Amino acid sequence: MVAAVVNAQTALTTNRTYLAKVEPPSAILGWAVPAGACVASDSYAPLILAGRFTEGVGDCRIEVDPFGLALLKEGVAPSSNTVVFDDDLTTDWRARLLTVDAVVLVAPYSNFLPWPPGQREWFDQQFYLFASDDGAAVYLRR
Repeated sequence: MVAAVVNAQTALTTNRTYLAKVEPPSAILGWAVPAGACVASDSYAPLILAGRFTEGVGDCRIEVDPFGLALLKEGVAPSSNTVVFDDDLTTDWRARLLTVDAVVLVAPYSNFLPWPPGQREWFDQQFYLFASDDGAAVYLRR
């Protein structure tokens, strides 16, 4: 029993030491996303942790989660790579991008969002990659 407790404590200490070297995505967001910016994202938790979540404040409207809605509508498992975004969700996401100051994605061109033909090219004309780190790609409006 004592050996199990010692092994568990050693494992916990090792994990803490390893994880202490990793910055959460919210660390980059604190300086890369301007305070008060209206931001669209595929993952809002890091924005909330960084104090950069502004949905419903001023003209920044409540976001719809296109990936979550596609999963719900299509009834596919979250691990599936075959999520299909219907035209309404794709149109809503494009309209959302017209109104925001910044976009934060878990990875460049995250597949949690719809990218129909021509969308990436249009996106690159509207936004530029300002900063990125593990778990966060910050795009600012041009």
